[in-house]
Amino acid sequence: MQISQYKIFHSKIGGDNQLIYSDNISVALPTDEVTGLHYHNRCEIGLCKSGNGIWVTSDHIYALSPGDVVISPAGIPHYSRCCSTDKHPECRCDFIYFDETRLLEECGIHSKELLDGNRVISPTVLTWNSNNNLRKLLEKMVVAFRETKNKALANKICAHWYSLFLLESRVNQFHTEPTIPITNDALAPALQKLIVDFSSDISVKELADLCAFSTGYFINTFKKAYGVSPIRWLNRFRVNIASKLLAESDISITDIGCFVGFSTPSDFYRHFTEIHGMSPSAYRSFRETKH
Repeated sequence: MQISQYKIFHSKIGGDNQLIYSDNISVALPTDEVTGLHYHNRCEIGLCKSGNGIWVTSDHIYALSPGDVVISPAGIPHYSRCCSTDKHPECRCDFIYFDETRLLEECGIHSKELLDGNRVISPTVLTWNSNNNLRKLLEKMVVAFRETKNKALANKICAHWYSLFLLESRVNQFHTEPTIPITNDALAPALQKLIVDFSSDISVKELADLCAFSTGYFINTFKKAYGVSPIRWLNRFRVNIASKLLAESDISITDIGCFVGFSTPSDFYRHFTEIHGMSPSAYRSFRETKH
């Protein structure tokens, strides 16, 4: 059986003895296509500082803009990419990493009552347009740790903000959107390639080979699992990413179409209109009107 080059791997975080670990500087999201999904053994919170990017897990996509806050639980595979162009700055984020239970307990907060039923179970991005109170609490947590010189004090402040986030999420019955699971493990190598390598030209034969299937058997198996052909799934995935960027960034329509992998503007227009019933420009105007 051929092994997929796309791996789900553990990304080790430094500062094992620290309650919270953070890089010293804002991290630039990768601009090249990534080679796999990764996960951490600690909860990750990131504050987008500049530029635009995407945050992907399973087949759910989030667009990142300055001020958005990412929360990604321990053990959940994900990846991120910058959507920079010649006219836009690179996407940079401040990240902090922590064990929820350990942070709360060692700062004198009983974790069981807070975490039971409130722990975020899938990655999400809290934007300026939604969950604003929750976003502010996590933003305060990231900023406090990055800017407070006394780290022992910073830990306690962060535990305070995170406990308020958990309480607020309970009061508002905050639920993250579930990711769509891989319904057939044999298709996992192909689905990983579609998710990670969406902006490249991908052939059905290439996907079938990753799963050690014949092309015909692969297409039929994929349709049974996801209801559409692999290429149609890919184009929907691309349009989904594009719709997030159209709504939440000022990147040009042409650049967005190119970024998500459509070879020509007309190809992007055709697939987008087929799915949304309107052109990319009309969709952007519609979303701007709503907000």
